[in-house]
Amino acid sequence: MLLVGYTDNVLTGRAFAIRGGYSTDANQEFLALGAANVGAGLFQGFPVSSSGSRTAIGDAQGSRTRLHSLVGAGQTHEKAARVFDEGPVAGLVRFK
Repeated sequence: MLLVGYTDNVLTGRAFAIRGGYSTDANQEFLALGAANVGAGLFQGFPVSSSGSRTAIGDAQGSRTRLHSLVGAGQTHEKAARVFDEGPVAGLVRFK
């Protein structure tokens, strides 16, 4: 799993670095990914990786920062809240 996540990060980064005209360091990517996953493990978080499809969508939309991910998450949360508000209440009731 480590190898798949690492190669996904490095290859996605390298592809977009070539398109953007800058360079990446695979060793720095490895250290950053490892540190983020150690931190997630210490604080009982989820494993950290990248999303090549989200990167491609952001690039196609012309975004220059990671703010597009936050905006997308907010829109997804808003739409999911509407679906659950209109859905059956019985499916959301917690039984004790």
